[in-house]
Amino acid sequence: MASPELTVVTALEDSDAEPGQDDEVADALLLAARELMEAFGIRRLRMDDVAKQAGYGRATLYRRFATRDELVWAVIIRDVRATLDEIEAAIADLATFRDKLVEAFAATVEKVRTHPLLQRLVQIEPDLLLPHLTTGAPDALSVARKPMRGLLEQGRVSGELGPIDLDIAAEVMIRLAHSLVLTPGGPIDATDPAGLRRFAATHVVDPLLHLSALAGGPAARS
Repeated sequence: MASPELTVVTALEDSDAEPGQDDEVADALLLAARELMEAFGIRRLRMDDVAKQAGYGRATLYRRFATRDELVWAVIIRDVRATLDEIEAAIADLATFRDKLVEAFAATVEKVRTHPLLQRLVQIEPDLLLPHLTTGAPDALSVARKPMRGLLEQGRVSGELGPIDLDIAAEVMIRLAHSLVLTPGGPIDATDPAGLRRFAATHVVDPLLHLSALAGGPAARS
């Protein structure tokens, strides 16, 4: 799957990157494509099959997605957006900034680790997907780094986070989450929700807040 003009990062930043994103027909086509990708993989995805699965003609499909690569990227972008929205919803009503950071980290690990399409593609087309999660990981990581940095920025604005480098802090958190997803096992059990959150609190968020205090954050001023 090669699409040099369109990556997940640039597509998410481009409001026109997902063709027909508010179109019910496009929604049905994307859902059909996703179902077929999950069942058979990306290599075996055929535009004719997508149109048939969605109940539309080829012309309808090609009017919205000119190529198979464009369709595949649209499915991926749609799933990424949905996952980010789910994580945002999971932390929205939490009382403290610390709790939000803990949940954001844990939810990121859980959502990616249990994502049906991602896990299916790892099983049936690892040679196609794994390069994007390893040697190509910086591009993938930047998708998650941006909202994590946004959350840290909220703490900066509210005065709950001191003058630390937010880009570095977000990078560290996302790379740790990436490691737990990509290389599971060992003493950190990412399949245990309570244990994952204890790890996030004790070994990720609390050290970050301690560093923030040393740099002049709330704890240092209290």
